[in-house]
Amino acid sequence: VQSLVAEHAGTLRDWIDRGATVMVCGSLEGMSKGVHGALETALGADRLLELTETGRYRRDVY
Repeated sequence: VQSLVAEHAGTLRDWIDRGATVMVCGSLEGMSKGVHGALETALGADRLLELTETGRYRRDVY
């Protein structure tokens, strides 16, 4: 998943700019940390924080 986020970062940014919500579900110890890092790299820490605060970045990890 992380490699796909990196590969398609431009498309992801376009979707976010048009109002998309990002939802990450899965293992806390597995992919979730890697996906979070890839999103932070693709979008920037400030943008990811903004998405979190506005409910547009949601995580259901266990």
